[in-house]
Amino acid sequence: MRKIIFNPQYDTKCFIDYKRRGGTILDTQFVGKQGLLSELELRAGLTIAQIPTIERKASYLVALEEYISDNQNSMFRKSVQVDSFGVADELLSWRDRLVFAGWNGSITGISEKLDELSAIESHFSTIGDEDRWQRVLVEYSTKPILSNTTIEVHSEKEHLNPIYRHLLDTLSTQGVQIDYFTPQISKPKITVVEFDDLYDAYRWGATMPKEYLMICQNRKAFNNILSSYSEPTISSTLNDSNPSIIQLFKLGLSLFMRPLNIYNLLSYLQVAVNPVPSALRSELKSLLVDEGGFGDQEKGWNAIITNYIASLDLDKRKRNEGRIEDFLSMLSLNEAEIDRKRVLEYAKKLGSWALQRKAIEVDSSINEQLSLLSTFCNAMTKLLTNSKQEKISQQELKMLILAIYAPSSFVGSEAQKGSFNSVNSIENIADSVPKAIWIDCNGSLPVECDYSFLSKQEAQKLKESRVLIWDTTAQLQAAMAGIEYALGQIDEEIILVSSQNHNGEQLSQHPIITKYRKDDVASNPVPNCKSEQKPVTPLPSPQEKYQFAGKVSPRVKESFSSLDMLIKYPLDYALKYLAGLYKRGVAQLGQLERTKGNVAHRVIENLAKECDNNAYQMLQSYADNSDKCVEVATNQVGVILLLEENRIDFENFKRNLKEAVFALCGIIETNNLDIVSLESKLATLMIDEVILDSRMDMLLKNKSGEYIVFDLKWSSGKKQYEQIQDNSALQLAVYQYLCERNLGKVAAVGFYILPKTQLYTAHRNFVNTERRITVIEPKEEFDLMLQAMDSYKTRYEELGSGLAIVGEQNIYSDYQLFKAEVR
Repeated sequence: MRKIIFNPQYDTKCFIDYKRRGGTILDTQFVGKQGLLSELELRAGLTIAQIPTIERKASYLVALEEYISDNQNSMFRKSVQVDSFGVADELLSWRDRLVFAGWNGSITGISEKLDELSAIESHFSTIGDEDRWQRVLVEYSTKPILSNTTIEVHSEKEHLNPIYRHLLDTLSTQGVQIDYFTPQISKPKITVVEFDDLYDAYRWGATMPKEYLMICQNRKAFNNILSSYSEPTISSTLNDSNPSIIQLFKLGLSLFMRPLNIYNLLSYLQVAVNPVPSALRSELKSLLVDEGGFGDQEKGWNAIITNYIASLDLDKRKRNEGRIEDFLSMLSLNEAEIDRKRVLEYAKKLGSWALQRKAIEVDSSINEQLSLLSTFCNAMTKLLTNSKQEKISQQELKMLILAIYAPSSFVGSEAQKGSFNSVNSIENIADSVPKAIWIDCNGSLPVECDYSFLSKQEAQKLKESRVLIWDTTAQLQAAMAGIEYALGQIDEEIILVSSQNHNGEQLSQHPIITKYRKDDVASNPVPNCKSEQKPVTPLPSPQEKYQFAGKVSPRVKESFSSLDMLIKYPLDYALKYLAGLYKRGVAQLGQLERTKGNVAHRVIENLAKECDNNAYQMLQSYADNSDKCVEVATNQVGVILLLEENRIDFENFKRNLKEAVFALCGIIETNNLDIVSLESKLATLMIDEVILDSRMDMLLKNKSGEYIVFDLKWSSGKKQYEQIQDNSALQLAVYQYLCERNLGKVAAVGFYILPKTQLYTAHRNFVNTERRITVIEPKEEFDLMLQAMDSYKTRYEELGSGLAIVGEQNIYSDYQLFKAEVR
C-alpha cells in the first residue's frame, strides 16, 4: 500500500531517518501543501500548465482596469490611478485567500468591497494555486479516486487549516485511510543560548559537533561562517535572491530613463548571460570604467560599436548587428517621455531571447533564471499592449518595473560531505532525532492565511456563507502547536539559540523561547530548561608579514603609482604586479570626488586643445561656453554626475570648476608661462635598466626656458600640503626627475588644488599678485628621489628573500633607521 505523509510544512527538505525506515521508504511520499495538491491533481487527471505568479498579476490588472472603465464609481478607481499595479497585486492577494477558503464570484451581498471583487471575477480567468485547491475539492467530493493509499498526517487535526481538514474528511468518506500520527512525545533537555549578534551565534554553531541536526533559515550566511572555519557547508537555497540574469529585466528597461543611470548601464553590460555579444560588452565596460563616460568621438562608445561590427565576417555581422540595435539603441534616446511601442518591442525581444537561450542552455540554475526573465517580459508585454497611451512617463515605467520585478528563490548549493544534517524549519523534522540546534531561533509565529483585510462583520457573513475563514488566533495556536509537535520528535536535547541583533537591526525573541525559558518555570512543561551565555571562537588574526617562495625579478618598467605602492604596500605590490593577482569580478566606476577630478581634467584638456594651449583664449572660451564645456566633458568621463541624486552636488561642482579654471589661467598669464602640453608622458632609466615613466597633467615653460609642472587635484589639499611640508611628495619628485632627465632644468613643481583655486609648491619662482599660490617650506631638506630609489632597492631585497610586509609603510625620510628596524 502506498503511503503519503502530509504536513503543510513538508514542501521544503525534511529530516527523514532513512536507516530506521529501511525499505518502506520506497512506498512512502513526504509532501507539504504544494506536494499534496500536485499529487491529488495527478491522480484525478487535473494537471494543467501553471501560469507564473507575475503574469497572473498582470492579467488581474488588465481585468481590474476593464472593470473600472465600465464602473467609474468604483471604490478602487482613485487608488488605481495612483498605483495601478500595486492595487491589483493587493486585490489579487485578497481574492486568492478568499478563493482558498471557498469563496467565489457568485457570493454577493457581504459588503461593497467584496461585491466589487465578485464583479471583477467576470473579467478574470487565470487560475492560481487557490483555484486548483477548489477544483481538487470539487473533483474528489464527487467520486472515489485514490485507492490503495494511506495518508499519514503529521499534525493534530484541530490545528490544520480548515481546508485541509475538509479535504481529508472528504477523502476519508471515499475510503482513503487517514491516520493522524502522534509521536511518542519525549521530554528533551531544552537549553536557551543567547548571543548579542546573530553572526556570533553562527560562529558558535559552526564549531558544534556534527551529531546535532542544524535548524537554520539563513543558510547562505551560516555557510559563509562555516567556510571561514574550513568546515563543510550545508545545502542552501537563495531566498529573495536577485541573480544577475533576471536583473537584465529592470536594468535594460531602466536604460530608457533620463538622465541615464550609468551604474545601471555598467551592471547591464556585466551580466554574463547577455544578448549583447561578450567581446563588445568587454570593450564597452572598459570604456565606462576607464573613462567614467562615453569617451570622445574618435575612441568612444559609437566608435567601439562601429569597429566591432566592421570586424565581423558577413554571417556574424547579420546575426549580431540587429541584436546590438535591439539591446543598445535605447541609449541614443533623449526624450523626457518614452515611446511605449519602443519599450514594448524591447520587452518582447528580451523575452524571446530568454526563451531561445533557454533552449540551448544546459545549466539548470541558468535555465531557471531565464524562465523567470521571460515571465517578467511577458508581464510587461501584456501591460504595455493593453495600454492606450502612445507615450509613458519615466515615473510610470519605473512603477511598472518595480511592480513586476521581484526577488525569487533559487537553488544555492548542495550539502558537502561531512556537513551537518540540516533543515530550514523545526517543523521540517519528520522523524525522531537525538539532538538538534535551532541556530536562529528568533522572530514571530507565522500566519498561513492573513484575513486582516476583512472586517469582523465581513468575516462572520462569509462564515455564514460556508466560506472557511481561519481565525488569526487559531492560526497562531496552530503554529505554536506545530513547533511543539516537532519538539516531541527530538529525543535528547534541543538548543534554542537566540540573538539580539543582526546587521544593525534588533531581533525579536521567538515565542517558543518565551514559553520554555527557565524563569518561566512555574508554567514550564519542561523543568530542565536553562539559559546559557556561550563564548565565540574568534577567527584567526591577520599576519603582519608573509613569506613566499620563488625567484623575484624587478619589472622592466615602473610608474609613480607602482613605485609608490612598492614602497608603502609591499604585499599589495607583490600580489598585483608580480603575481598578477588583480581584483577580479564586478567592474566599478570611480568615486564621486574622483569623477569630479576626471571631469575637471577633461574640461581643461579640451579647452587647451581647442585654444592651442593659449591660457588667455582658454579663459575667454570658458567664460562664454562653460556649461557646454562641462556637458561635453561629463558625457566623456563623468556620467555619474548626471544622476538625480548628484544634481545639487553637480551644480556646486560647476560653480567651483569655473572659479578653478579662471584662477589657473590667471596664474599662467600673470607669471608669463606657456603651456607646453597636457597629459605629457615621459620616461627614463631609473635603476639597473628599470624604466620609470609617468604622465604629467600640465607641463609649462617660463620665459627663461625652464620647465614647470602642475599636477591638478580635486581634493581638500590637506594631504598634498602635508606631503610638501614633510618632503614626501613622491609624485612631484618623479615628475621633476623625468623632466630633468628628458627636457632640461625645472624651475618648479606643484599641486594645483582645483576646489581651493590654490597652487601648493615648495618653490618661490612665482608672481603671486592674487594670492593664488601657497609656498610651503619643507621641514627638512633631502633628495626625495634618491631616498625613493634606495627604498626601491631595499624593497626588492626583501621580496627577493621571500618577505612581504603587510600594511602601510612610510619610509621616505630617515630611511636607513627604518631599514634597520625592519631587519
